[in-house]
Amino acid sequence: MGSEENRRSAWAVNRMESVVKEMGDKLPKIYLARHGETAWTITGQHAGRMDLPLTEHGESEARKLAERLQGRTYARVFTSPLHRARRTCELAGFGGVAEIDPDLVEWITEDTKVS
Repeated sequence: MGSEENRRSAWAVNRMESVVKEMGDKLPKIYLARHGETAWTITGQHAGRMDLPLTEHGESEARKLAERLQGRTYARVFTSPLHRARRTCELAGFGGVAEIDPDLVEWITEDTKVS
């Protein structure tokens, strides 16, 4: 494991410890949602850090996510800085409270670099 991977792993552990401390004795429930459809989702291409917008269908999916998540209370909401993730978060009803976290993008490490 490279030094960058070690740094990110340590960051992730510290972040989770912080969130768990905020929650006290209750075990946290973590909900994950992937961004809505993009043009590259349709073609099966891997977007990685490409900042692609949602398709109309992707925006519709995000609105449906809002319906599924309404009525619940969330301690924290995080989103990637990429447009597709931020737009999904916004359409799902969390745009005003979401924290943009630059570490929520694909991590490029020695193991994932393309030659």
